[in-house]
Amino acid sequence: MTTLEYLVTDAMKSEARVLQCLTLEDGSIGVILDRTIFHVQGGGQPSDVGTIGEARVLKVIRTESGILHLVDREIEEKEVVLSVDANVRQWHSRLHSAGHLIGMAIETMGWRAIKGNHQPGQCRVMGTKVDESAPVPEKEAIERVVNAWIDVGLEVRLTNTDGLRTVTWGDLKAFPCGGTHVQNTRELTGFTVESVKFKKGELRVAYQLADTNG
Repeated sequence: MTTLEYLVTDAMKSEARVLQCLTLEDGSIGVILDRTIFHVQGGGQPSDVGTIGEARVLKVIRTESGILHLVDREIEEKEVVLSVDANVRQWHSRLHSAGHLIGMAIETMGWRAIKGNHQPGQCRVMGTKVDESAPVPEKEAIERVVNAWIDVGLEVRLTNTDGLRTVTWGDLKAFPCGGTHVQNTRELTGFTVESVKFKKGELRVAYQLADTNG
């Protein structure tokens, strides 16, 4: 069992022990650690990348074998230094956090977010109608609400009670989430809603942020 340290710390460097180094059926190499600061792909958010010792971490996934760090070379079973690519982490955290704010915004309009995709270039939040009389939100209306929260500069608020981790900013409604997020909504510069579509009972809000790493 790998302890997921990124759930309780934003550290970009740490140490861990390699428990196993596996060669998978497709020839790729997977490493299982006793603990990790690498975010595992899931919840619509891509995994972290970085290094374990001298090996490059290409992806981190959840499998039947446990949490696998897919790397570019074999690693001995020993203590190693973990280093997360901070720029990639920040980019993914910003996209995921913006998705949460969209979910909160559409909830004020009679809708509820049911899932999201926070992959760069594919960002969207899907929702379902709660208030049957609610119209399909205009993209400008969603932008106004979200950008107002961004401009105020709300601080992140994380809780972890009895294994349930929730996230929000300021006094906004908290939602269960195992992803990584920004410390302050002001980090979500350049937020725009690209489109709002309603098809087969599902609302789709596509969005983007300015890439501050570019």
